[in-house]
Amino acid sequence: LARELCIRHALVEGDWETHLTLVADNRAVFDELRSVGDRVRRFDLLDEEALFDFYDRRVGADVVSGRHFERWWNSTRGTQPELLTVTAADLLGDAAGDEVTEEFPDSWHYDGIDLRLTYRYEPGAPDDGATVHVPLTVLNRVGPEGFDWNVPGLREELVGALCRTLPVELRRLMVPAAETVHAVCARLDPDHGTLVAALARALTERLGERVSASLLDGARVPEHLQMTFAVDDDQGRCLAHGKDLVALQRELAPRLRAAIAAAVPLTERTGITAWDVGTVPHVVRAERAGHTVVGYPALLDDGDSVSLRVFTAPEVQQRVMRAGVRRLLLLGGPVARKQVAAALSTEQRLAVARSARVEPDDLVDDSIVAAVDEVIAAELDVGRGLPWDEAGFAELQASVRAAAPSTAVAAVRTAADVLVAAADVERRLDRLVAPGLAVSVDDARRHLHRLVQRRLVVTAGVRRLPDVVRYVRGIERRLDRLADAPQKDLQRMRTVGTLEAQYRELLDRYRTGPVPADVVELGWQLEELRVAEFAQTLGVKGSVSAPRIARQLAVLSRGG
Repeated sequence: LARELCIRHALVEGDWETHLTLVADNRAVFDELRSVGDRVRRFDLLDEEALFDFYDRRVGADVVSGRHFERWWNSTRGTQPELLTVTAADLLGDAAGDEVTEEFPDSWHYDGIDLRLTYRYEPGAPDDGATVHVPLTVLNRVGPEGFDWNVPGLREELVGALCRTLPVELRRLMVPAAETVHAVCARLDPDHGTLVAALARALTERLGERVSASLLDGARVPEHLQMTFAVDDDQGRCLAHGKDLVALQRELAPRLRAAIAAAVPLTERTGITAWDVGTVPHVVRAERAGHTVVGYPALLDDGDSVSLRVFTAPEVQQRVMRAGVRRLLLLGGPVARKQVAAALSTEQRLAVARSARVEPDDLVDDSIVAAVDEVIAAELDVGRGLPWDEAGFAELQASVRAAAPSTAVAAVRTAADVLVAAADVERRLDRLVAPGLAVSVDDARRHLHRLVQRRLVVTAGVRRLPDVVRYVRGIERRLDRLADAPQKDLQRMRTVGTLEAQYRELLDRYRTGPVPADVVELGWQLEELRVAEFAQTLGVKGSVSAPRIARQLAVLSRGG
């Protein structure tokens, strides 16, 4: 009994003050190996009895105290120095093989970055399963691609869970399910797209029945099979964690930008009113805690000046830089306001003055902004790109001074034409008071207000302004036919309205960020669809139909 107590309390639990380091060293190995149970999701894999058995098999039979142990060990270690050096094989036996590390690795390799992996076996815990740790300073370099496959050791269970989300008629074809899951897992390759796409292809080949990837619902698999992301600071402290990497990036965006700006070799500035920043580098890099930190400098529009800032992504950099360059160009006064205002006819001035939604001064200013935007767009169209040094900015400035005045004049005149047409439509709408027309009239009025908004020139842009005139005249043409065929109008309205409602849901995703170009373009296609439905004689730009727009909405809603 004394020997058992000595081993358990002195050697296993460490309740013994000794100069011998082997007790602490062996305990450290034990604690590290204990995490294997979290990896392979077994509570019974390793407990302190394994460490007790290790000592019990080796320590001399007469060791009943610390002094006995030291005497025995001094006489033994000369011939058997490794006798009490604990190894993974000593404690785990067959479970200590290399396959555990292969199936449940210590790190995840992502585009040149090694990210630490940890494991937890605690059902119901938010980090149950595998967790990939992303340092804050490289959060902008990591995307969700590939993590849907999870680690190899959990993949077969994950595939089985995905297969259980299929409709019952397809699940019947998989019997016996375990054999089918094992067979399709052998055909999967993480280097070929998403897991659900690869699994759908493998199931189609196995079952002889087409299986669509859309039928495999990753949101319905158990949470421990969905990778957890933990964003850590430089000291390894967790700042935030969750299953949605993109949501974490949005949540931590301000801290991420500040961390990158602090790490890279570029000094941020404010209050810039002329190009005095030399050459703005496209990319700045620095090494931090073994990782390469990457930032993207740009000039940020602050209203009355610009600032030199470091951003987290090249697409953000391009968007910000364009607005910053535009602000510097506008600060140089490329167009005289009086020249633009004088371009309006008397009828146009009256229409602008009567408008409840557009201020005359704003219309002139916005026309100048839109004109500068158009010159920049023209430069981009021919592949010149944005300026990143003083010489490039001076060249663009010369182009703006040459082309922007006439462009601004054309823009303000077209915008005034929009307001003239809108005033005509408003008067028509006010006269249509029959109850049977109320639904269509309300829809037309909402459409008009959506087109003719406070910053319509900047919102539409120079190139789209003539289309806006046509869209407003399209409302007028709709009203011409409304009283003769109100039911047909309602039918057309339902066709367009359903798609517009879906489009609004899509736009809601981008409340906190820029709307992608293809989503913006789809909005214009919906305007063309209204022309096609209500005023086809005005002419429709491009090939537009309700089914085609519905397909595009479906693709964009899925993130494609």
